[in-house]
Amino acid sequence: LKGVYDRGQPLIQLGTVVANALSLSMVPLISSYLSRGELTELHTKTKLALRISASIGVPAAVGLICLINPVNRMLFTDSKGSGTLAILALSIVFTSLIITKAAILQSIGRARVSILIVTAGLVFKLILNQALIPHWQIVGAAWATIGSFFIMSMLFYSVLRKVMKQPIVLLRDAGIIYLGAALMSGILYIYNKLFAFLYLTFGMGRMLSTIHTLTGVMIGVVIYGAFILRSGLYTKEELSLV
Repeated sequence: LKGVYDRGQPLIQLGTVVANALSLSMVPLISSYLSRGELTELHTKTKLALRISASIGVPAAVGLICLINPVNRMLFTDSKGSGTLAILALSIVFTSLIITKAAILQSIGRARVSILIVTAGLVFKLILNQALIPHWQIVGAAWATIGSFFIMSMLFYSVLRKVMKQPIVLLRDAGIIYLGAALMSGILYIYNKLFAFLYLTFGMGRMLSTIHTLTGVMIGVVIYGAFILRSGLYTKEELSLV
């Protein structure tokens, strides 16, 4: 069971790294604006960093959930624990935002707050482990992870919101991101149904699962990317900056 549970770790790390590779590129700019006292630009680039993190982390998590069965077979030869891994995939949303928020706080001289929040998250994870694992085993462990990351993300948001003294997440932006992810998941749901006929014919082999996964990822990227670009989530200047 522990071995199956650990399948989720590299998947979470990969999604998080991709999201943060772009969002953390804003951190040096944030530091420079703070040192020059340009608070308007500081707030703008902080919002942009969080928007980038969310707009990549959310579809990465949703896409992985939609394709978790073929991904599991492609990487590990079977689909054991796919339900648990789907729950763990939600971590990508929170870890992407947590790392970005922590980096922003560090860039404005509030690194100690991050240490306290991470410590609180660890304590909360231990408590949830004790409560959930005896009853639900690795599924309980997965929900304990999600719960602790959620608490950490909310604490980071509260601190950053207080420091910036203004909203750092716009409902319009969040709506576009989640709507794009929902559209992508709907298309992938239909795609999975089409592939189900192929599995009935050729069996659930590793090669077919690999084709399913890679083509599914490409479809998801195209659908979500096209929606985001047409929605006006980013201006041309912001895209060129990234």
